[in-house]
Amino acid sequence: MRLLKEVFGTSSKAWVYCANEDLQRKFLLQAESEGFNTSLQKTALSHIYGIGTDGHVGCLSPFLWSISFGCGVNFPRIDYQAFIEGKDDYECKEPHMRQVG
Repeated sequence: MRLLKEVFGTSSKAWVYCANEDLQRKFLLQAESEGFNTSLQKTALSHIYGIGTDGHVGCLSPFLWSISFGCGVNFPRIDYQAFIEGKDDYECKEPHMRQVG
């Protein structure tokens, strides 16, 4: 199994997209097993998490996730499903959210 600590590269943070509740729970369990501090996320699941090399995990808004694709951020954005399936290309190239209306 891949470790979340592998995704950082030269960055001190990464954002992780979890498409559904099952993936959200799996992500939090994996993060906790790797020593990340997930205590604040026990009651609220999220589609997007930020993780840091300092061991912190936090929920991110879909708005921040979406605009991050247009502003030249230089940290990894991970599709957790692809990551745990062992795919070589597990970085998100575009937001998964779509505008409604």
